[in-house]
Amino acid sequence: MTRRAGRLSERGFRWSLPPALAVDMVAGGLPYEVITRAVAEVAATRPPLTRYPGPVWLVNGARDPFRRHEREFLAACRDGRLAVRPRRGHLTCLIDILAVARTVTDAAAAVRSPASRSGGDQPG
Repeated sequence: MTRRAGRLSERGFRWSLPPALAVDMVAGGLPYEVITRAVAEVAATRPPLTRYPGPVWLVNGARDPFRRHEREFLAACRDGRLAVRPRRGHLTCLIDILAVARTVTDAAAAVRSPASRSGGDQPG
């Protein structure tokens, strides 16, 4: 399974990332056995978001296969927002850098201006 996961990851990088970035990602090595364990741990974990009083922004690509529990994570937040990047997958932060940077800037502005926070979903 590890080799297959590696081939799938490499193919995904080469298909979804700009060529130079894909080459760098693959050349850097992908610790598949670690990734497999990490994904299993994340899947089995529920976040302690209910104890955190501050704002939380969850940012996902609409095509990210790891979005399965995003509504549960959002519901656990005292002050949560969900931003979903349309037509993007798991590598949104590498593919759509400017849009993700805008989301981070928007989150920072909302934290600075508590009156502007209304909670709930926000357009991605």
